[in-house]
Amino acid sequence: MNDDNKTASFIGRQAVSALVRNKSFSALWVGQLFSQIGDRFRNVAILFLINELTGGNPLALTAYALTIVIPQFVVGLLGGAVVDRVDRKTVMIVSDVLRGVFMLPVLLVQEPAQLWIIYVTSVGLEVISVFFYPARNASLPNIVGPGQLMTANALMQGGYIVALVIGSWLAGMLTKLLGTQFAIFFGLLSLYFFNVRRFDYSGVMEKWVILISFFNLAVGILA
Repeated sequence: MNDDNKTASFIGRQAVSALVRNKSFSALWVGQLFSQIGDRFRNVAILFLINELTGGNPLALTAYALTIVIPQFVVGLLGGAVVDRVDRKTVMIVSDVLRGVFMLPVLLVQEPAQLWIIYVTSVGLEVISVFFYPARNASLPNIVGPGQLMTANALMQGGYIVALVIGSWLAGMLTKLLGTQFAIFFGLLSLYFFNVRRFDYSGVMEKWVILISFFNLAVGILA
């Protein structure tokens, strides 16, 4: 390894080390990692459920895939425009709470005639994500130091890949062993425990939001 490569490697390790010590970034990274693993559990659970209720009907599975893709195209540009005009932390908090609300009805699906619930909730979740992820990405420059943004983005992308690979494997194994309701509940738990709780709920609106969050989590447990 030549001197230039050694220097670049040292600078990269220094940047990662600095971000690890940054409590705001670390909280965001860990929260997103577990939330994305929870998303894998939700998706795998829904695929299992659709397969069980329809006998693997390809039209039913395709319809679910479309509920994920189409909202991104239809309202994808709207999220960035909204995030530029409102408080980003508020967007992230409200988005997380609404994602939990939209996940709960899936627990009610017991027969093929109720598959529409999955499709409606999936559309809702994807629309909410259109607002959440631009808010998260726009918040990074505010919580990392000068020259750290590229490394921060790389770490966020790395966390997504880890969640995609490990989360999908765990979700498939545990959903098969413990059932779809467990997987959906795990998605709720990861969303609220690792994301909603990391914010500073000092304002009146935030206090109402956290109360709603714990109510949703309690409903998820009872379901």
